[in-house]
Amino acid sequence: MERDTEIAQIEHDLEILRARYALYDRTGRILKGLAPLCGALITIGAVVALIKIFERDFLFGAIFIVVVLICVWIFWPTFSYDKSIRWIDIVSIPMVIYSNPWRYDPRSGPRNFCSDAMIIERQIAQLEQRLAELAVSDRQL
Repeated sequence: MERDTEIAQIEHDLEILRARYALYDRTGRILKGLAPLCGALITIGAVVALIKIFERDFLFGAIFIVVVLICVWIFWPTFSYDKSIRWIDIVSIPMVIYSNPWRYDPRSGPRNFCSDAMIIERQIAQLEQRLAELAVSDRQL
């Protein structure tokens, strides 16, 4: 009887975790689709601002161009399409970073931060493993 209760609880927990993961995944896909649009709008706004600045003062316009190029150079690694960065991780970054053993990911090296999506993936794997163990022990009986 305890095994049936534990299996039911694990299946319930898996359902909740999979629903949360699906929400993060859907939001990540939306963000991935909106990112190029936002980038285009920001670029158009910067060009319009640059034209307006050059109309008033050429020196200030040149300084503006230099500042924009420096910002692009500094932030380029963030905006480049790095294959190790997943949109679901960007969406599921927690608002408060605190000392939680679930947040440590030894595979990521010096950047040992875990997003909520990574934590959910780990929890789902553990629950599925426990469910498989219970199924194997059920067959042995």
